[in-house]
Amino acid sequence: MAWIMDEFRRANPTDVVNARACLTGKPLSKGGIAGRTEATGRGVQFPIQSYLRDIRTPGLNE
Repeated sequence: MAWIMDEFRRANPTDVVNARACLTGKPLSKGGIAGRTEATGRGVQFPIQSYLRDIRTPGLNE
């Protein structure tokens, strides 16, 4: 993942803001974050909660 980030940076040298944020799963030494193992699960949790709380979801509010 660090290699892909480096390639993005080479292809877009003026895009300093998105160079580190262009993908996830980087090692901590290359700008990754601790807790990345849980990050995907947390990201999936929010749309599922939203779907289940929506009163228009068929079969859940009958």
